[in-house]
Amino acid sequence: MNKLLNMILKTKVHIVSLIILLSVTNILSGCEIQNKNKKVNVNSEQNIEFDKNKLLPIGSIVLLKDSDKKLMIVGRLQKQVGDEKEIEWDYSACLYPEGNLRPDSLFLFNSDVIEKVYFVGYEDEEEVKYSKKINEYRNNKK
Repeated sequence: MNKLLNMILKTKVHIVSLIILLSVTNILSGCEIQNKNKKVNVNSEQNIEFDKNKLLPIGSIVLLKDSDKKLMIVGRLQKQVGDEKEIEWDYSACLYPEGNLRPDSLFLFNSDVIEKVYFVGYEDEEEVKYSKKINEYRNNKK
């Protein structure tokens, strides 16, 4: 009787384990299908026209002349301090898709060295107002 009871209990444990395993597998396969339907921009040759007299928004993805690594703009009108004088650059950017790896891994550059724009960052009403202000400031300095 004890042997039969132990076999029944073991069988129930196996059945419950199997049901849990199948449930988890089903859930994960649903996630996989969802990821397969995710839209990804595979056209990396896309070149978006932009006005070099206006600064691109934060989050824009660019490629600089003589470079093969994309950058993501994380700052505008950035000042480089040190040496004898302060230099103001149009942009600071980090590697894309890696992001800002270290404080000394930011790149400073001006609009004239941008070869290609792959993506223009998020723009809302607040960005449009701010962009207008910094572009006026920048153009008055020239």
